[in-house]
Amino acid sequence: MVRLTLKGYKMTFSKYLSVLLVLFSFSFHNKVTIMSYNVQNLFDDVYNGTEYKEFDPGRGKWNSKLFYKKLSSVAKVIKASNKRGPDIIALQEVENKNVLEKLVKGFLKNMNYRYIVLVPKAGLAANVGVISRYPVEKVHSYYVSNWGKNPVRNILEVDIDADGKLLYLFNNHWKSKSGGVAVTEISRRESAGVVIRRLREILASDPEADIIVCGDFNEDTAEFLDSRGKYQTALIPVDAGSPYEYNSSSIFLGDSADFRSGGGKVVLYDPWFELTGNNTGSYVYRGRWETPDHILLSSGLFDKKGLSYKQGDFRVMKNSFLLYKTSGYPKRWSPLKGYDGYSDHLPLFISLEKR
Repeated sequence: MVRLTLKGYKMTFSKYLSVLLVLFSFSFHNKVTIMSYNVQNLFDDVYNGTEYKEFDPGRGKWNSKLFYKKLSSVAKVIKASNKRGPDIIALQEVENKNVLEKLVKGFLKNMNYRYIVLVPKAGLAANVGVISRYPVEKVHSYYVSNWGKNPVRNILEVDIDADGKLLYLFNNHWKSKSGGVAVTEISRRESAGVVIRRLREILASDPEADIIVCGDFNEDTAEFLDSRGKYQTALIPVDAGSPYEYNSSSIFLGDSADFRSGGGKVVLYDPWFELTGNNTGSYVYRGRWETPDHILLSSGLFDKKGLSYKQGDFRVMKNSFLLYKTSGYPKRWSPLKGYDGYSDHLPLFISLEKR
């Protein structure tokens, strides 16, 4: 049997390999990894009466075969994010908890995802949900008003214990721009206001709280600048200049590590500012890359205590299989055309260090 010497004592090769694996595992698990992903219409094969027509197994062409193919494609993306998959996954456009349970138990088994959270809203076709390896301590769902007769997704807060380090995670899917960009801003500002009120509560008791606000905001980092400030947007760069009355319903975006909420503003760091280039974005609209998806960070994630973010540990997943070869755009899920694609959005991925 092969024997190796390590720091003055002998061991078998198998024991030596075990030590290396433990050391590697300790190093790797010193990070908490998080994915935010709009999976584009993840519906199950059970008729509920609220489905979009094309995903309605009772009336349309949607069926079990397509459902499980979709689950397989979502699982492939999750597994491709890193060697063991993200520790926490925030998903948007998920029909119900049954979908997440089928995904975890059938396609992500043996990956230790023990916690599944989805709070359904009456009359809503697609919700937001969270999957986690770490224990979920508390769950809150905050109401957002209907848009006309159509329900708008609530804000989901999931408080997670990451090895004794508390992380407040907010999963969002705000109103789309369908119906007019400026007009629908009213709904997105309401969603932002809901988040702001809760963040102020958390920060009042713990100014260094570790908070992530993520999801599909249907709003670019530069939305306010692109509008030339003609109307209030839900997201505004902190140095853009805006009236004081915007503070209650606009989240302000910091572009450097030395930011902090104050002066009536809730300021969160947006890692999109780290990236540059014409192809920066997670979604393409009319040939232009946009940044509707976000992972926003509180100042507590920069204090080098608890959980900590290091600039550069944010990325957009642009694996080749997620993109069309000709255009380089996201390879959208097209069930009516067969089994083509994954989602019209690309996933966002971030790492936090445990301190």
